Amino acid sequence: MVDVRGDPEALREIGMVLAVALAGVLLAGIAAFTPWYEQPRTAVVDLRSADTSPAAEPVTAG
Repeated sequence: MVDVRGDPEALREIGMVLAVALAGVLLAGIAAFTPWYEQPRTAVVDLRSADTSPAAEPVTAG
C-alpha cells in the first residue's frame, strides 16, 4: 500500500481515478437500464390465433 498522507499529488491522482471509475459505472448503468430507442406504437409481431376450421390446410415441412 502506498502512503499518501504527505503527498497531495498522490491524493489528487487517487481522487481522479475514483472519479473516472464512478463516471464509468454511472454511464454503464444508464446504458443498461434505459431504452436505447423509442418504443414502437404498434406491435412488432402480428399476433394471430390458430385457424381451427376443418378447411385449413396442415402445415408441412419442405
